Amino acid sequence: FENPIPKFEVQLASPYKEKGDKYPFKPNPKAKWPMIGSLKLDGLRVICEVIVDEGEVNFLTRTGNPITSLDHLKPAILERGRLSGFNHIFFDGEGTAGTFNQSVSAL
Repeated sequence: FENPIPKFEVQLASPYKEKGDKYPFKPNPKAKWPMIGSLKLDGLRVICEVIVDEGEVNFLTRTGNPITSLDHLKPAILERGRLSGFNHIFFDGEGTAGTFNQSVSAL
């Protein structure tokens, strides 16, 4: 089998002071408006893989390790996958439960 497991890399945030001062804002001609942004949450990265026709939902860390504490969310995520119209999709988000330490304990 050639490339049986899809490979992708997640984007990571960096502090503004680390890079922002070095690279002043320049308009991006490829940017499409309107755009959506959000504040950085202090939790753990959660990647959710959904394979609709197999009824499969996998929660993973950014390095690909399984997260089993979120299994109770699988039915709702699978339904969202069905509504998307795609068979194999990924959701990328942040798992939070209050403070960072509470998030680590919960996940």
